[in-house]
Amino acid sequence: LLEKHSGKVIVVGMPKTVDNDVYPIRQTFGADTAAEQGAIFFENVVSESTANPRMLIVHECMGRDSGFLTAATAKAYRARLAEKEFVPGFSTTKALRDVHAV
Repeated sequence: LLEKHSGKVIVVGMPKTVDNDVYPIRQTFGADTAAEQGAIFFENVVSESTANPRMLIVHECMGRDSGFLTAATAKAYRARLAEKEFVPGFSTTKALRDVHAV
């Protein structure tokens, strides 16, 4: 149909993966957003876990091959944690919440 009307189509492929493991692309669409949203979610999970000192929560980040999403989520979580101020004398501290990023 396009050839009949002297038209042409140009296709551009844009890799998108949350694990940022498409070589040679340095940064894929969706990787930063996925890490930021994972950090926000994890921040909420850690806050919830402070309600019970005997609670154990395992938070697993998905990924494919490189582990980029897991590392980027932990980095984003620690960056968000660094911006927080904690009141001395309460049961939660920056150090106690930082261990959760490991």
